[in-house]
Amino acid sequence: EDLLGEWQVTRRVTNGNFNPDLPLLHMIFKRDAMQHLLNGTQPATLFPYTLDATKNPAGITFLPANETGILKIEGDVLTICLDKENRYPTEFNSPLNSTITLIQLRRVKK
Repeated sequence: EDLLGEWQVTRRVTNGNFNPDLPLLHMIFKRDAMQHLLNGTQPATLFPYTLDATKNPAGITFLPANETGILKIEGDVLTICLDKENRYPTEFNSPLNSTITLIQLRRVKK
């Protein structure tokens, strides 16, 4: 339940490199899919996902890309760490020369 709703990307690190030129990207999580919103308003790609709450931290897999990751929610901050090699990362970090992306988002209050 805490995951559902709209989140704005505030930080993204890919393969150890900070991505400073992010557009105003939002992610809307529904029960079975996440949708990107470009510039905070334009609906874009829809990604079905599955959650695994038995893992600690919780696991998430985006389909059909099979990007597997971990996530945590602390107040209004969502942190997702994804591995393009379909492995669960062991920590919330994107080391240099890795296939891991770290995304931090802030809940959009309506």
